[in-house]
Amino acid sequence: QNIGPEGRAFLPWVFTAFMFILFSNWIGPMPLAIVGPHPFTLTSQFTVTGILSLTSFAIVLAVGFWKHGLHFFSLFVPHGTPWYMVPLIAPIEFISFIVRPFSLALRLFVAMIAGHILMEVFASFIVSAGSAGFTGGLVGILSFAFIAFVVALELLMCVIQAYVFALLTTLYLNDAINLH
Repeated sequence: QNIGPEGRAFLPWVFTAFMFILFSNWIGPMPLAIVGPHPFTLTSQFTVTGILSLTSFAIVLAVGFWKHGLHFFSLFVPHGTPWYMVPLIAPIEFISFIVRPFSLALRLFVAMIAGHILMEVFASFIVSAGSAGFTGGLVGILSFAFIAFVVALELLMCVIQAYVFALLTTLYLNDAINLH
């Protein structure tokens, strides 16, 4: 819908990326370590998110140059920009375009790793609280409640981050296909 009728050609990539990110995100917060080794969230590794975002960016570049040729560079000069502003606007637009894959990868990576770090902090409170007496027991119970809340929040963030990745990919493809 963000790209228009020409976007149907990219639905397999966008859907595959969405599902891969969603299920990769959901593996991490699941309490599977009770019966075996604890799996980790694939998207908490910057290499994985980097490859996904570079693949999306490569598709955007390929589509842009295939459809528009060298006219694709007009993406860096918005329509209606006065001629005297082009030397200032074009480099800014170019830098913002080049930063897209890094920001796409970093956004997903940071969101997934932050939930894990937060759960580890609260888990360390539970372990430490065990030897602190009655007050420590209260802190441990409160920390356990926070972990349950963080896990629920992280499950929601898994869906949101997969959606944001897919949405931004379609918006970037829209820029490449329609050039403003």
